[in-house]
Amino acid sequence: MTEAVRKRLFHPFMSTKRDLSGTSVSGKGLGLFVSYGIVRRHGGRILCDSAPGQGTGFRVRLPLRGSLCGCGECAQP
Repeated sequence: MTEAVRKRLFHPFMSTKRDLSGTSVSGKGLGLFVSYGIVRRHGGRILCDSAPGQGTGFRVRLPLRGSLCGCGECAQP
């Protein structure tokens, strides 16, 4: 994905799904927004790895029960 898309990735109603005419299809663009909120409320982070034309991967980091996991990334706002 492009950097412009990546910056908006967790915004509500954000979607890159389009049909051949350019019309948005399926979904409402809330999945990553809702997931982000749930993970953050539990003290975690969602990390995105992406390069245009290479695909995208997500990693969910959650702290151990009652503490930060110690990875150094989960403590960041």
